[in-house]
Amino acid sequence: MAWEWLVERRLKDAIEAGMFEDLPGRGRPLDLKDDSSVPDEWRLAFRLLKSSGHAPVWIELRQEALARLETASQDLRRAVSSECDQTTWLRASARFVEEVELVNRLIDEANLRSSSLLLQLPRYDAERIAASIRRGASTSSPATSTGPSASAPDRT
Repeated sequence: MAWEWLVERRLKDAIEAGMFEDLPGRGRPLDLKDDSSVPDEWRLAFRLLKSSGHAPVWIELRQEALARLETASQDLRRAVSSECDQTTWLRASARFVEEVELVNRLIDEANLRSSSLLLQLPRYDAERIAASIRRGASTSSPATSTGPSASAPDRT
């Protein structure tokens, strides 16, 4: 869009002109405890959650989903690395698919509760990840590929 180009151009011109050189806090780390961007009606609730070691529900759901996906991926890699027969593979991959279905339900719930579209996670394609893990086991050791991050392209 033309306005995006205009904004980028104006920022570049301002940087070149040194307009950002004398800003307060220049050269110091950002204060990540600043919650001025949090709406007033949520600020106290977020502070209480944070000080008690908790997070908003959608973040906890997201963390649970990613931890479950990591565990399920490791379990499937272990099954493949033990050079299992077809029946064992089918059982292990079926368990993996069931676990990824649960992960996707957690992701859906987290996404519904999330405060921004930018913070939402995509769903995972269990069949594609399982196939990728099986192919990877035939070409590399299980230790070379850890966790769902190695399967990021297999999201749907």
